[in-house]
Amino acid sequence: MAAQQREPHGAYLRGEHTADDRRIGVHEAAGLLLALGFEDTDAERAADVEVRCRTCDDKRRMAEAFGREAVGSLPGCRGRRPHLRDFEVEPCKTALRAILLGASNSWFGVTLSTLYVPTPPKIDLVRGATRRILLITYAAYRLPGVLSALRDALDRGVRLELLFETRADSDDRISFDPVAAMGDLAARATIYRWPRERREPDEDGHRGLLHAKAVLVDDRRLLISSANFTEAAMLLNIELGVLLEGGELPPALARHFEGLVGAGVIRQ
Repeated sequence: MAAQQREPHGAYLRGEHTADDRRIGVHEAAGLLLALGFEDTDAERAADVEVRCRTCDDKRRMAEAFGREAVGSLPGCRGRRPHLRDFEVEPCKTALRAILLGASNSWFGVTLSTLYVPTPPKIDLVRGATRRILLITYAAYRLPGVLSALRDALDRGVRLELLFETRADSDDRISFDPVAAMGDLAARATIYRWPRERREPDEDGHRGLLHAKAVLVDDRRLLISSANFTEAAMLLNIELGVLLEGGELPPALARHFEGLVGAGVIRQ
């Protein structure tokens, strides 16, 4: 792994750092663009994993960043707030602690706590489908995880139906093409739209938008949500939804949708 960054790294590599972190040990000038990388010669020993500077060729074992060996070895905290992209006004006196990000702790002899990040509900629903998926959304783009789950469902023989807003039908009020976001899956799905001519205008000539968001699976599981079918909606935004398992509402929505198709309100 290699990363370009502007970080005083000599202090970590040699253990030579000062409180203000201006002197960086190997390199006398802070702000030098550096390249750090991992190197290992024996996959079974964490002690053999090293961080090497590709600028000065200095190196240090990653094991020294953890446990008792880390005391006095890591540089002082600079008060960096990466989420705000700035620094604390007051100097930070907190000692640095290394964290390990990855799928396994087999490389490091440390005890790790695990944070469980659940799979977005829409992906779970798609993975559980056996017969039919009806997906209704205003926006759809940047969907790598979702597209993979939908592709697997199609491969299982699940029927995929999509109801999207379109640029033409919305009078150019959206700038993206949800069908294009589906990639090769669009040719394997049945795609519906709400035609502009079936949208009654108000007194000012404004027409409505297809703004509903729902996922219906096998006519028995229904997710009604504020979230669009986008990466940001599923991973970043604050959204609210309700998942219904069984009951009268999921099949009722299926019948209502089929009625709109039969009446020509929604068309392929």
